[in-house]
Amino acid sequence: MGSFPKLKAFTNHKSILYKNFEYFLIPVLILVYLFATECGIRRTNDSLYYLAAAKSFANSFQFIGPNNEPYILWPPLYPIILSFFQPDPHAFVKVFNLVCLIASLFTWNKIREKYLPSYWGKFYFLIITFSTPIILVHLFVWSEPLFLFLSGLYILSSQKFIEEGKARMFYYAIPFGFLMMLQRTAGLFIIAGFFLGLLLFERKLLIKNIWAIVIHGVLVLSGWCSWLIYNFYLRGEKEAVFFFSDTPRNPENAKIYLSSITSYFLPLQIPGAVYLVWISLAILFIFFSLNFKMPVFHKIMWITFMLYMVSLLTMHFNDAHRYPVILMPFFLISVIFQLKKLKEKLGKLGGKIVIVGLGLWFIYPLVRIIYHTFHWHDINCIN
Repeated sequence: MGSFPKLKAFTNHKSILYKNFEYFLIPVLILVYLFATECGIRRTNDSLYYLAAAKSFANSFQFIGPNNEPYILWPPLYPIILSFFQPDPHAFVKVFNLVCLIASLFTWNKIREKYLPSYWGKFYFLIITFSTPIILVHLFVWSEPLFLFLSGLYILSSQKFIEEGKARMFYYAIPFGFLMMLQRTAGLFIIAGFFLGLLLFERKLLIKNIWAIVIHGVLVLSGWCSWLIYNFYLRGEKEAVFFFSDTPRNPENAKIYLSSITSYFLPLQIPGAVYLVWISLAILFIFFSLNFKMPVFHKIMWITFMLYMVSLLTMHFNDAHRYPVILMPFFLISVIFQLKKLKEKLGKLGGKIVIVGLGLWFIYPLVRIIYHTFHWHDINCIN
């Protein structure tokens, strides 16, 4: 009983630690990041393309791959940014990725405010701050760090438009969407998901702001379309921007991405972990749907999430943790929001069981990030 008053004191809204909880976590995150990248930022095959395109753009304003082939499989924003830090942008990338990571965390923390107030919001921020896959994508010369930040800003502005119904909020989203599309083609599915979600769940809002939405769509897609025109017509490159596989591998891809998302909740070493997690999530969703009304923003984001995940099923896969991480911050918002409602429905005793269960579960992501931090450090320094 002696520890309960301390816990109550922490969750008191007037507590300095409680009010500034997020800011106290950031120095710890920075230490984790700096230790993991002590021997430098890492590279993969995709990284070599980004770096080669950046070097060629700095030298001749051309986008050329590492083997002198045209750089056409990715949009141009990331190489353009790297081109300003030649001849060796690795030191810049290390700082840039950390800034993007912190900025993304606070952006998604802003998105969750309406749905996860009080200690639920603190718990959410704690989870995403020390999420192994989210930190992982910031340890490489990859396009995800900036994309995660830009997509977060785009979703935040679009959220305000959906909830407040003010066209100016959708105009505010334009520069973020424009840059998001020039960073990664995956942004197309986020934009398509929002438009489809508006059509399905907010037709009155769509009709009322139809011209704002049309202008929004045209301007957001203009840069990406210009990149396609540049490649297809000016450079004569007919290969699509989308890197689809030659043969369908949908079942294999589905298994990989479902396993990747499962790893956020349970170790994959546990027999049947994938089935256990997804059956549990399905039960939670069914319980929620029978007792509560899903917020419109959540419905639209679920459409976006599903559309994006379906798009991954037809693509080549590598680095499976990279791709789902883009929308996992929302996925976790929705899951925790449903758990919050479950706690309210179960009453006092049931609510305590939920809280204790979440506390025990958090041991897993905490141990996971500690293990991987040392693992990343050792791999970087050995190689």
